[in-house]
Amino acid sequence: MRVDVINRTKFPIRKKDIQEKALKAAGFFKYIQEISIVFVTKQEIKKLNKIYRKKDSVTDVLSFSYKENDQITGEIIICYEIARSDARQIGVRVSDMIDVFVVHGIVHIAGYDHKTVKQQKEMEEVEKNIHTLINK
Repeated sequence: MRVDVINRTKFPIRKKDIQEKALKAAGFFKYIQEISIVFVTKQEIKKLNKIYRKKDSVTDVLSFSYKENDQITGEIIICYEIARSDARQIGVRVSDMIDVFVVHGIVHIAGYDHKTVKQQKEMEEVEKNIHTLINK
């Protein structure tokens, strides 16, 4: 399992901490082989959201997965500015909000979605279990 962290913003991030938690989270799914986590600006994520989801708006996190045989690789795109803003609104550290976005992206890469209420509940339960695992 490999995790790469790329920062395309001016904001400082703790790559090692993010890698360690992402490795633990991805370890929950034995078939995930490699993940890239990319931090981008609001402008970049808005552009990507428009291209890939046909939504002309800023979003917090995007995830993409690529399956080959029984292995999955994925990419998680995180808007640091949204993570910072969300963290301030709910009174947590930015790093905690980033953990939430990383786990959410990994769970999407693993094949979960939240298009229906049932799917959302299942996804939230998996995310909760992963947060418990990575925060031990």
